[in-house]
Amino acid sequence: MGIHLVEETEDKIRGSYMRILENVEFLVCEILATHFFSSGAGDTKNRRVDLLQIILRRSNIRFNIEALRYLLKRRYPVLWAKYSKTIRALDKILAHRNLLVHSSLGLADELLPKDDGTLRQSVFRNPSRILLVGFTKGNVRFSTITMKQHQTDLADAEKVCTQLVGLWKEVLASQKPKGMLAR
Repeated sequence: MGIHLVEETEDKIRGSYMRILENVEFLVCEILATHFFSSGAGDTKNRRVDLLQIILRRSNIRFNIEALRYLLKRRYPVLWAKYSKTIRALDKILAHRNLLVHSSLGLADELLPKDDGTLRQSVFRNPSRILLVGFTKGNVRFSTITMKQHQTDLADAEKVCTQLVGLWKEVLASQKPKGMLAR
């Protein structure tokens, strides 16, 4: 039974954050796709130049964030002024994501289940500090996060996700041909 509490805690910590990150990654990609593939007004030559510059690099969430940063600065200066703090916040979100993705819950001997399956301590029922164990270039890396900090990071990620929806809507709106009525 004790090991199930460990698994539940790990699911709770990673799952909630990764769910938000899936939305962040989706929204960043959709904003980029809207810029490149909409049929609205825009300079096709410049879009091709932007696309070639971006495609020549490999694609992952870090890359997509950098591509979005590039496009906003270069092609949407008004939106960059409005959303630059949101885009900068993605770096912090990604750092927390990487910590969670590349680590496992650390189990000190006193936290392992007893022979009867119960935990020696109830830290996994309501933990205030979480020990994470990861590996970097073959070396063990220990990190500690507090549940309070994790909850703050989760709330920040949710807020950024909402702001990205707003940015996406504005990029979509900018792609409509000039004569179209707003819906």
